[in-house]
Amino acid sequence: MKKFILLLAFLGLGFSQTISNTGTKAAQFLKIGPGARPVGMGEAFVAVADGALATYWNPAGLAQTTGYSYFFTNAKWLAGIQYNYLAFAVPIPKRGVIGGSLSYLGTDNMEVTTETNPEGTGEYFRYSGLALAFSYGKMFTDKFSFGFNAKYIYEKLKLMSASGMAVDIGLKYQTEWHKFTIGMNFQNFGNKMRLTGEDTRFIYYPDPNRDPNSQPNVIADLRTESYDLPMRFLVGIALVPYETKFAKMLLAIDAVHPNDNTEYINIGAELSLANLAYIRIGREHNFMRDAEGGFTFGGGVKYRRPGTPLNFSIDFAMSNYGRLQNVKFISVGLAF
Repeated sequence: MKKFILLLAFLGLGFSQTISNTGTKAAQFLKIGPGARPVGMGEAFVAVADGALATYWNPAGLAQTTGYSYFFTNAKWLAGIQYNYLAFAVPIPKRGVIGGSLSYLGTDNMEVTTETNPEGTGEYFRYSGLALAFSYGKMFTDKFSFGFNAKYIYEKLKLMSASGMAVDIGLKYQTEWHKFTIGMNFQNFGNKMRLTGEDTRFIYYPDPNRDPNSQPNVIADLRTESYDLPMRFLVGIALVPYETKFAKMLLAIDAVHPNDNTEYINIGAELSLANLAYIRIGREHNFMRDAEGGFTFGGGVKYRRPGTPLNFSIDFAMSNYGRLQNVKFISVGLAF
């Protein structure tokens, strides 16, 4: 098993891609990584993921959840767009851990512009994207775990909408040596999505040479293109090179192969102080062609109520997107 996992890891790191396919896939909001903790670590999190956050980053990490876990994050995304992610994880004795998540991306009203009305037509539209997922994770041995997500995806643009289904498959293997961990996640394997609705309908006149009033009106639909989902293969490693009673250092690195861009690498680190305060730093999208992303940083605090298993955490992070300015995340978590 160990040799098999290492082989997959090297294959993922070594796979090359010459055509980026940027902007050719549907449901781009699925690529937004939730959580101030992973964002602060440069999104190097596939081998770290646990608790409710594992519903996105690696469902195999759910299997390590020992209690109830709840999580919420909000981000002021690019151009003032709002992004929210809500998730939970619940252990089922001797059967594994189940979870669920809801992600939502939405814009404010935007004015419709055309070639003849560049200042606006007086009409307005909105975009929204939603994904609802059921998750499951289970330990097969004391070191190896497996998990999956089953997702319903929905997008709406003005009077058109599209929907689809997808699955994620995750693996995780942890050793005793400095808690060295290998994680993998195959994201967004599903059907194509195609926009349909009122905005694709028009009146068709069978004979263009005749007066429209002298022939029947045929209500027709323009056939829009179908687009694949933004599938990704993530493989990562994480380890704890230094740990004492009062401090712990966590290092992580992920290699990402998307089907709509060039490969890239995320790296990150987290310093824990007495398991109460956290400082994080990372760099995302390394080696991606024409990338705007760069350095990330963040931090957080955790409070544990004495004499109880109740843990409350709050985290923040900021990601630098260069000319597109910064993206800020804030997250709260509850576990017991």
